[in-house]
Amino acid sequence: MNTHLAGKDVPRIDGPAKVSGAAKYAAEFFAPAMAYAVAVCATIARCEITSVDTTAAMEVGGALEVFTHKNRPNLPWFDRSYRDEDAPADGSPLRPLYNAKIQYNGQPVVLCVAETFEAARAMTRLVRVAYKSETHQTCMSVALTDAKFVKRSNRAGIEGPPKSRGNFGQAYADAPVKLAAMYEMASEIHNPIELFATTVVYHDNDTLTIYDKTQSVSNSKKYVCDIFGLPSNDVRVESPFVGGALGAALRPQYQLYLATLAAIAMKRSVRLALTRDQMFKLGHRAATMQEIRLGSSIDGSLLALESTSFQATSRYENFFDAITNWAGLSYRCDNVTTGEMTVAMDISSPADMRAPGAAQGVWAIELPWMSSRWLPG
Repeated sequence: MNTHLAGKDVPRIDGPAKVSGAAKYAAEFFAPAMAYAVAVCATIARCEITSVDTTAAMEVGGALEVFTHKNRPNLPWFDRSYRDEDAPADGSPLRPLYNAKIQYNGQPVVLCVAETFEAARAMTRLVRVAYKSETHQTCMSVALTDAKFVKRSNRAGIEGPPKSRGNFGQAYADAPVKLAAMYEMASEIHNPIELFATTVVYHDNDTLTIYDKTQSVSNSKKYVCDIFGLPSNDVRVESPFVGGALGAALRPQYQLYLATLAAIAMKRSVRLALTRDQMFKLGHRAATMQEIRLGSSIDGSLLALESTSFQATSRYENFFDAITNWAGLSYRCDNVTTGEMTVAMDISSPADMRAPGAAQGVWAIELPWMSSRWLPG
């Protein structure tokens, strides 16, 4: 499968397997006596679980177990055990079923496991979860008053805002032409064709072969080994094909954690595939607001440039993309100042997405006529 449209021909060696249906994805591997899991997710943005009634769910034919924060296996206390290779350094990674605290709408709260997928799905409809709701904030424009500056890099390969140069304030004040605008971009949702899924094959010698939808098998392996205290030689992670990922699969997602937890606790193979609805609440490009101020000469020469971004993040992790870096790198201008700010809200953590940072940062300066709100110059 070669292309002659542009550049060098690149053979797509995986093409025939994908288009013929021969490619096997994470949810298509089987093992003897495999169990099936389905997650129940919270429906409130910020709350505390007061009770979980699983009585009716366990009466479904083929029901095996219902895991909650009350009966899950003992797990590590420290953040370092849950922090994967792409996680922010600031904050506490998500720990599904760890306690009664719910931090966002869509957080997994119960895991139903049964002999068949149909039985597990039926169990989820019979679980009754009661919550004590708390005041929440999911509107970025309202939460802006609590924005915090990002002062340093907090993820591998992601630097903080670049150093300012020149004297922006003076150059902007003296510029004969000024433009000041606030650009708003809504969050964008990762939703590749292949649903996030994990099949954990539990072997008789207590070792695991894990088929995971991931862009980094080494990250997934380290993640489960650190959390569950497994020797590296006892875990093998495979991802032969990925049916789209968009960046959300750079980090281990919660189906890997839950499927591995159930497999170890039950000492049997387990598969967990997320639903399409659950995919809409799993990883996203952060909503942003960008304040841009440009000063130029009459002939259009750029004299002053200021770019400040406000990025939505979760309360439990301070995730950010390098948005304003592009302003200082892409334009010849002697007076540039930039700033990155994060706005913590009751949402799930954003995730890397195609062209992280550039997708938001470049267009805000290139397309000023798309501004949704103008500021005084």
